[in-house]
Amino acid sequence: MEEEICRLQKTLEERNGQLEASASNTAKKIWDEFGEPDVERDQTIMEIE
Repeated sequence: MEEEICRLQKTLEERNGQLEASASNTAKKIWDEFGEPDVERDQTIMEIE
């Protein structure tokens, strides 16, 4: 049972790393395409809505 938990934990950590890398690459592609986000502008727009 403990071996199975260790194996599952390792798999989870590996997948988490893959997801983090994918999210980072996606964010970079969006920033390259549209520019980095303007947090102040976005907050102002949200307040207006």
